[in-house]
Amino acid sequence: KAKAKAKAIPRVVEVPLENRALWETIQEMFEFEVEWIAQAIDGGDFSDSHIYQGPCFTLVVRGFTCLEDTLDHYFSPRIIEDGSGLRVKTMRKFRRMPNVLQWCLKRGDYDCGTGLSGVTETFLSFPRQIDMGKYSEGAGLYHLYAIMVECDDHFLSYIRPEMEGDRGQWYRFDERE
Repeated sequence: KAKAKAKAIPRVVEVPLENRALWETIQEMFEFEVEWIAQAIDGGDFSDSHIYQGPCFTLVVRGFTCLEDTLDHYFSPRIIEDGSGLRVKTMRKFRRMPNVLQWCLKRGDYDCGTGLSGVTETFLSFPRQIDMGKYSEGAGLYHLYAIMVECDDHFLSYIRPEMEGDRGQWYRFDERE
């Protein structure tokens, strides 16, 4: 019997011309770019870089108590060694900031050596405003409006809209209710 060939899914989908303006607006609102740079120090000749683009920025928050400490850790330069004596300075930086910044805060981890996984129950504080200029040249002040929390088998959302007469109250939404 002849097998039917699976149709390949294209990696890049071209946006139709009539939708291009809408797509560019969505990208401007939500898409960021982070560059990872590695450069040998002490006379080495190694260098590398990679740019990650996306609508949601992921951070591992296990071991941290506030968002600012997490960001400071993630965007601090590091010096790593490969075991042969080569020392490399690595760093991350935002190349482009969106109008709406979304965080995906990973509270869990998986150890492939032991097969164990876990989720931290540690409280993580968020500022009402955060100056992203510390992490990206020309970036401004961002305001916190919503938080989505993963709880075992479902999600909760907390939203604090800026409205006339706002008393600073948060509204809780549970996908199970």
